[in-house]
Amino acid sequence: MIENSLKYNRRKLDRIREAWCRRPPSRWPAEDRKNVTIVLNGLCITDIPTFYIALGKAVNGPDGYYGGCLNGLEDCLYGGFGLRPPFTLEVIGLEQIHAALNASAEAWDEGWSDDPQAPREPSYFDQVIEILTRHRVTVREYGQSQ
Repeated sequence: MIENSLKYNRRKLDRIREAWCRRPPSRWPAEDRKNVTIVLNGLCITDIPTFYIALGKAVNGPDGYYGGCLNGLEDCLYGGFGLRPPFTLEVIGLEQIHAALNASAEAWDEGWSDDPQAPREPSYFDQVIEILTRHRVTVREYGQSQ
């Protein structure tokens, strides 16, 4: 059941990414925004694909794109995708995102080794946070003051 929903969500993310990247230049954002606060609703995030779908929607509206994997997220942070650092990402349901990303990464074997003796890489959630903060994105729970 989980595997089927992950496959469905990944296909949906792939369709969004492809549509976004095939937009004619006239439909791309005129200029990247920065120094803004974006609110990410984490209550609908159940796995890695739905995280990127929700992030794209928070940044660029319905069917928006802002990465589809760790490398894609990092690419978007360099600009050209509607938003460039510095900015603040206020997250509703930060703990839910943490649990969903890590459970999904384990299910898809992204960033995890089969060898129980192998050193663990940072969790998928921690890798996302590290990429964002390295690029001067402030991540905080929704409603927390600076």
